[in-house]
Amino acid sequence: MSDFVFNNRTETIPGVYATTKVVNQAGAIPPSFNIALIIGKGERGQPYDYTTVTPLKLHDKQNEVDEYYEDGSDLSVGFEYFKKHGGLKTYLLNSSNSTKGTGNLISAAAVIELTAANWGDYSAGIRIDVANETTYVIITITDPDDTGVKVVSGQLSTLDLCVAWINANASQYFAAVKSAGAVLLPGDFAGLFSTTASYVAGTSPDAIEADWTAILAALPTWIELYDIRLICPMIDLVTATQHSVIQSFRDLAISQRTAGHPVQIICGGIVGDYVVDAGDTTDPAYRAGIYNNQDVILAAPGIDALAAYITAAPAVTGLLNGSAIAHNLTRDDIVASTLEDSYTTAELETLIDAGVIAIATNKNGFYLAKGVNTLQANDNTWNVAGKTTYLPMQRSLVDYVLKYFKEDLESFVGADGIKKNTIASRCAYNWDVLKNSFDPSLFGENPDDVFGNGLPYKTDKIEASSDGQGWYVYLALIPANETNFIGLTVQVLISY
Repeated sequence: MSDFVFNNRTETIPGVYATTKVVNQAGAIPPSFNIALIIGKGERGQPYDYTTVTPLKLHDKQNEVDEYYEDGSDLSVGFEYFKKHGGLKTYLLNSSNSTKGTGNLISAAAVIELTAANWGDYSAGIRIDVANETTYVIITITDPDDTGVKVVSGQLSTLDLCVAWINANASQYFAAVKSAGAVLLPGDFAGLFSTTASYVAGTSPDAIEADWTAILAALPTWIELYDIRLICPMIDLVTATQHSVIQSFRDLAISQRTAGHPVQIICGGIVGDYVVDAGDTTDPAYRAGIYNNQDVILAAPGIDALAAYITAAPAVTGLLNGSAIAHNLTRDDIVASTLEDSYTTAELETLIDAGVIAIATNKNGFYLAKGVNTLQANDNTWNVAGKTTYLPMQRSLVDYVLKYFKEDLESFVGADGIKKNTIASRCAYNWDVLKNSFDPSLFGENPDDVFGNGLPYKTDKIEASSDGQGWYVYLALIPANETNFIGLTVQVLISY
C-alpha cells in the first residue's frame, strides 16, 4: 500500500505503489472573495435608480435572468457568456433608467389607477376584462407571456374590493389604487392594458453617459455592502463615449483600491473596436494603454458576431468567477462559433504586449492567447520599466492574501487584553495556512523571505493606534512573476 498527502493529512491508497502530494489550489477562500457584478441593459426588470429596494440581484440560473430582464436583452446575453465560461453566481444591475406602464379603468367618474408590476413595456400585452353586472363586477387578467394564464375574481361589489383583489391576487401584473373620491364600480372593459384610458407605456431606454455616471456614484456603497470584486460594465455607447466611461471605471478601481476594497474591471469594446494598430479608440492596444491600470482587464475581439462588451468581457468574468485564485487564464478555452476578427501572430503579440486579453484560434477552437491584463503602474507607459505585465491571477492572489489576513484579524476586534505578540502569532499562523493552501512558488522565488523575516509584513510594523485602543498591521505581498509561455527548441535528427 501507498500513501498520499492531501492538505497535510496522510491518506492510504490500497494497491498503489507511489507517493503523491496533492495541493489544494483553492485554499481557504472566503466565499465572498470573487463576487461578480455585471451591469447592462435589461428590457424589463428593476432599474438602477429604484431606491426603495436595492437594484442588485444575485442570479445563478439562465431561465430566471431571461424571465426577469427579458430573453435577448444585454443582461441575458452577457449572463449566458458568463455562465458557459464557468461563472457560478453574479449580481446583475439593470443600467436602463426604466419606467413602468400606467393606465386607468373607469366608469363615469370612478377610476382605478393601475401601475404595471414590472418595468419596461412588458405589461402592454396583458389583457384585462371587466364584466359590470351593476351590483358587482368580475375582473379577469390574462398574461400572454405565460401561455394565457388567467386570474379571475369572484363577485366584487365595491370599488375598494376591486382594488384589494387586484393587489392581493394579481400583484405580479399590477398595483392598483382608487382615485380620490371614487365610489362607483368600473364599467365594462375588454382589451389589452395598452388600450386602457390614459395609458402611458413603460420604457426601457438605452443607458446614456449620465446613467453610467449615476451608477458609478452608487457603486462604492454596493462594493462595500456586497463585497464585490469583479465588475463587468457592458457599455453600449459610441466609441469615444464608451471609452470615456471605461476610463471612469478605471478611476473607480484606483479609488477603491485606495479605500481598501479592490475591484477588477473587465470590459470590451463595441462592434468594430478590434482593429490592431489603428491608433484610436477602435484599437484595443491603444485603449489598454490609455486605461493603464492593473485592475482594468480589456478583452478583444467580439464573439459570435457580437461586440466584445457583451460577449468576451462577461466570458472572462465567468472564467475568473468560477476558477481558483491561483488559476492562470492563459490558454483557457473560449466557447464560440466565430470571432469578430482573427488576429495574426504579429497582431496577437501587439495585443499581448499591450496587456489585452486577446482571443486566438487554433485547430481545436478558440482560447485566450495570454492571461495578462494591464501594466504594472498607473504612471508608466506600457511595458516600460522592465516590460513587466501582470496576470489577473497575481493581482487576485495578493488581494486574497490581504483579505484573508483582514477577515481573520477582525475576529480580535472587541476582544480584551490583545497584545502585540498575540497579533504577531496570529499573523504567523495565517501565513503558514496560506503557504499550505497554495503552491508556495506563487509568492515569489523565496516565499519565506518576503521581508527578510519569512512573513508578508514587518514585525516592527505592528503598531498601536494613537488612542491606544487597537493595533495596526501593515501587510504587503509581492507575487511571483509567473511564466506565461514556454520556449521550446526541437532538434530533428534525420537518418540518411
